[in-house]
Order: sequence, then C-alpha cells, then structure tokens
Amino acid sequence: MSSVLRIALMTALVVAVAVPTTRANPRMPRSIDVFTTSDRPVHTGEQAQASVYFLDGLNALEQSLGRGLPNDPDKAKTVALQRLNDLEDALQEKVENTLEGLSLATSYQLRKLPAIVFDEGQSVLYGVDHLDRAIAIYQDEIKP
Repeated sequence: MSSVLRIALMTALVVAVAVPTTRANPRMPRSIDVFTTSDRPVHTGEQAQASVYFLDGLNALEQSLGRGLPNDPDKAKTVALQRLNDLEDALQEKVENTLEGLSLATSYQLRKLPAIVFDEGQSVLYGVDHLDRAIAIYQDEIKP
C-alpha cells in the first residue's frame, strides 16, 4: 500500500472516530414554547432550547409610560407619546416578547399559566415550573 493511500486511510479513520455523528434524540420535542408571567418563572434548565414568553410584559410598559404623568390629559398624552417613542431597547424587547407570546398563546388556546407547549401545539403541560421536569413527563407519558 502506498504511503499516500495509507495516510489518507488513517486520516479518514481518525476523523470518523473523533467526530461523533449528530443524531437528534427522537424522544425530544422538536420545539418548546414556555408561557408564564414574571411572578411565576419557569426554570429552563439545561436539557433543551425553549422560547420563553412572559405574558405580563405589557404591565411594565404601562408602568413605564404612566409614571409621573401630568394631571392635564393633553399634557399627559404628549408625555406618554414621547416616552413611547423613546422606549429603551430592553423594554421594547419585553413588549415584543409579550405580544408574540399572547398571539401564540391564543393560537394554542392556552387555559392557564404556566404552560409548556411541545411540538408547536401537539402537547401542552400546565402548572409545571421546571422545563427539565416537563421534558421528562413529555418523554415518559406523551412520547414514550
């Protein structure tokens, strides 16, 4: 066997052994959406990626816009509109997260919070506040 062929085969063997194949766990959900409020956080853990939606984010916007407004309605409207235009990026992201979450929660017809939705609405768990525990329930009872 030529030395070039031997080196090529050795390289292929090393690569095949060193690089694990990535195969998705068939018992893991394809997608996970978590719906909750800031006073009932869901611990997301380490097992999976999840989109987390805080459905009470509009309360933060209302408090931010309404804080210290003048008593005169016209002046208050002007100040509130200016504040709305000057929204901080973090608050704007919170509002966007809430609006997207409210839209999804409505489409999933969620009844209570916290709710963890698997596989784009195929399965829903209510009242579980640890994502790792919810995934274990999903794997044991929903997708054994």
